[in-house]
Amino acid sequence: MSNRLWELGAQGVWESSGYLSAYITEMEPGISDALNEYLASLQELFPRCHLGWEKLAVPKIDWVENWKRYYYPQPLSQRLYLLPIWERETAIPRGMQAILMQPGQAFGTGLHPSTQLCVKHLERLISMDHPVSVLDVGTGSGILSIAAKLLGARRVSAIDTDEMAIQIASQNADRNKCAIELFHGSLEKVLGEYDIIVANILLGVHKHLGSHYRRLLFPTGILILSGLLASEGDELQSWIAGLGMQVISSLQDQGWLAISVSHKIAS
Repeated sequence: MSNRLWELGAQGVWESSGYLSAYITEMEPGISDALNEYLASLQELFPRCHLGWEKLAVPKIDWVENWKRYYYPQPLSQRLYLLPIWERETAIPRGMQAILMQPGQAFGTGLHPSTQLCVKHLERLISMDHPVSVLDVGTGSGILSIAAKLLGARRVSAIDTDEMAIQIASQNADRNKCAIELFHGSLEKVLGEYDIIVANILLGVHKHLGSHYRRLLFPTGILILSGLLASEGDELQSWIAGLGMQVISSLQDQGWLAISVSHKIAS
């Protein structure tokens, strides 16, 4: 939803107490219809949720600057420390690695539980002593790709259907001196196999990409899936079993779920 609001011209988007708020300077013709259409599609995915929106007049605020107050230096995981680029001189705890970020209009600030759960899974699986290859599906700001590289991944590839996201991910990778292979387009264009695939997107999109996950994952590889609601656990288990795969670990935070999956070993 956040990404859709950015696409419709929002200058600021933030989440609080079950609400998503966005600042749009002018409601251009068609924005209301676009919002209604998008909410209707989400309602089909999440029939138990009540979705709606309203328009409120607010005082003129510099939302670009105001947003920075909520994006501040903080731990991203046990080994990684998030630093917005305007706080790059901030000292970080000893033994932690800084990850410099400017998310811009791409999804992936590092503050959402679904992103942090992905990083925790990556941290469990990657080390400098055991370099692996990683594919980041729906990279957004590039934060998961950069995290994987900083944690010790040998090779990292990332893909997104949003061209702006690819541009932002490339800039963030350069800021962190990380070599990441970036693809713009659909997953069909990615070839080869990876030790780890990480994807932080909705369950409906995961289902659509299931055959590609299987195709691109080494037989001994691990698939990390996030962007999932804890309440979707049963549906998720059924779908994974249908792929001939199995859940090997899971993490939850604030109602969000992220899992690690492997191919089933023939008995």
